[in-house]
Amino acid sequence: MDPTECQILLTDPPLNPFKNREIMVETRFWKYNFVGVFIQIQAVVTFYANGAYRDD
Repeated sequence: MDPTECQILLTDPPLNPFKNREIMVETRFWKYNFVGVFIQIQAVVTFYANGAYRDD
């Protein structure tokens, strides 16, 4: 897998300081060369994984 052709989803704990997020993103861009980074709160990703977002 070539990270220069990929985007990445990162999970983040609630109330994580902005500086920590900034370091996470900078590392993914400058060290690993990912094209895009999306950060989501861990609980929201769990919510989606359990199918709770569907209108069944």
